[in-house]
Amino acid sequence: HCASEHRYREWIFGQFLGWMLNGYVIGLVKALFYVTESMGQKHTLRFYRGEVWNKLQEMAF
Repeated sequence: HCASEHRYREWIFGQFLGWMLNGYVIGLVKALFYVTESMGQKHTLRFYRGEVWNKLQEMAF
C-alpha cells in the first residue's frame, strides 16, 4: 500500500473513533455516572455512579 492510502485509512479510523466517542461513549458515561471536579486537585475528575452520588447528596443536606 502506498503512503497516501495509509494516511487515508488513518483519517477514516480517526473519524470513526471520534464518532464513537461523541455518539456513544460520552452519552453512556453521562447516563451512568455523575462527573465532578475534585476539590483540591485541579483538572482531576471524579466519577460517581448515579446511586452513589444521590446518597452523597442526601448525606450533605
